[in-house]
Amino acid sequence: MKVVIFALGFLFLLSGCAPVYVVKNQYTPPADKNSQVCLQQCVQQKQTCKQRCAEDYSDCLSYAYDSAKKIQAKSDITYKKRYDRYLEKLNEYNLNIFDWQNRYDQRYSDWKYFSDKCTSNADRYACDREDELRHAIKKLRRTRPREPREPKYITFDEIVKTQQQKCSKKCACDDLFDSCFVSCGGAITPQRICVENCD
Repeated sequence: MKVVIFALGFLFLLSGCAPVYVVKNQYTPPADKNSQVCLQQCVQQKQTCKQRCAEDYSDCLSYAYDSAKKIQAKSDITYKKRYDRYLEKLNEYNLNIFDWQNRYDQRYSDWKYFSDKCTSNADRYACDREDELRHAIKKLRRTRPREPREPKYITFDEIVKTQQQKCSKKCACDDLFDSCFVSCGGAITPQRICVENCD
């Protein structure tokens, strides 16, 4: 077992020292100088795409904030109902657990009495009663009242965060540029470049 752990540790150590690579595109512009206008349009399209993407993202964040306000208003009403119901259940639980504890303590006290009497005197009735009470205590343990769970209040910040997670900055502007670049006669070559733990 120690050999396996050592081998795994050694492999983990080696993997921590392994080179880390990323793939980056190398852009080769077309040889035709007349393609410069086409390439300039690609750059302009990419800039326009990024600008529109940033605006859409900003609008999405604003919309998410406004939506969060409406959601919180409904959430607060729901929480109030749930909390009121929780208080009712808690009150019921407190009454039940008090009664349960009294019954349990009484059964346990009786069981202890008859258990001691059975052990010391080997009294048949005491031993039978001790056995009955032991089963009664086990049953009581299984039927112990459960304390209700307090409902969780969802804060406005949590709601905003959830809503804003639906917003995305990914607009595929780079893919749009790449497609345009190739259509202008350029070439794109993916290159694997070491960025960490390189020799």
